[in-house]
Amino acid sequence: MNEATKPDKLDTVINMLREMTANMHQMREEQQEKENEEIRTENARIKAEYESIKTNMEVLKKRMDSLEKEKRMLNVVLTGMDLEAHQSEDLQQIVEEFIEQKLEVKASVKTATKLGRKTCLISFRQLDDKVKVLKNKKDKDEDIKTRFYEELEEVLNKIPKFDIKCLIGDMNAKVGREEEYSVTTTTGGKSLHKVSNDNGKRLIEFALENSMKIVSTAFDHKDIHKETWIAPNGLTKNQIDHVLIEMKHAKNITNVRSYRGADADSDHILVITEMMQIATIF
Repeated sequence: MNEATKPDKLDTVINMLREMTANMHQMREEQQEKENEEIRTENARIKAEYESIKTNMEVLKKRMDSLEKEKRMLNVVLTGMDLEAHQSEDLQQIVEEFIEQKLEVKASVKTATKLGRKTCLISFRQLDDKVKVLKNKKDKDEDIKTRFYEELEEVLNKIPKFDIKCLIGDMNAKVGREEEYSVTTTTGGKSLHKVSNDNGKRLIEFALENSMKIVSTAFDHKDIHKETWIAPNGLTKNQIDHVLIEMKHAKNITNVRSYRGADADSDHILVITEMMQIATIF
């Protein structure tokens, strides 16, 4: 009888062990699932906190950018002063006196920081002060341009009439192709630019008044051979260096174009003019 019951007891023990193993496995799975759920909950909490912090940082950055922009609106870089003789502590007063003397404007300067021998960064106390200074500076710039062309015309008139009058240089003038300026005779209509800027209009008017032709815009070249200046960012490219000659001698200019690659310490591109020799008969 005892011998017969031994297999039954062994089966019972084995079944119990199997049941215990299954229960332990289920408990481990439940525990693992519980831990995973806690981890997911914690990750969701951390992610929500991260998104909240990220949103707050973006709002803070926009606010800082806005404050920085408002602050920069009061700033102006001033050039032309000899700053070597002045100490930093009295620079603010010196700048105010300079503005009043040169621009005839009273402005309250909050800070003045020396950037170089003749350059400083100034911050006005009020935006109105900056507006007054810039408006007056524009008027002064117009006066300077007018005086420049008046003096240039005086010099031109002093040259003997039998000499060939030719002007070459950086005019900072974008000469357009407007028909109102008689482009076919005064500029040739081959400019890099379609529309003249203020300096370009002044140069065209100067050429018209003095019977001269802007020959630097009279030849049909690729744009790369018209560009005479490239901005530091490499994107802005202008034709602002020009060659003018008396209208009666314009036919002697056979070509004007820019040549890149010249070893010159300048941000301007080399411009070469080809001219036929004019025979002199005695």
